[in-house]
Amino acid sequence: MLKKRTRDVTNDVVGKLNGNVIELYLENEQIGTVQLSSQVDLQLEPNYFSDHQKIFQQYTSTEGETKRYTDCDEGGWC
Repeated sequence: MLKKRTRDVTNDVVGKLNGNVIELYLENEQIGTVQLSSQVDLQLEPNYFSDHQKIFQQYTSTEGETKRYTDCDEGGWC
């Protein structure tokens, strides 16, 4: 006998920004969308910014033959 059950997948859902819509995914399956209004107040952490409906990260890197990771946070952790 088959029985319908329910499970909480909230912590497993991933949102991907696509224009004015957040597409919701569970694993690789799209399960829904969230329509954003034109007055969205996007709050991002330092070193991140939004421009033309895209999200960017700013970081520091070296150039030349001795490349190595140099991006450190405000607390001094690299």
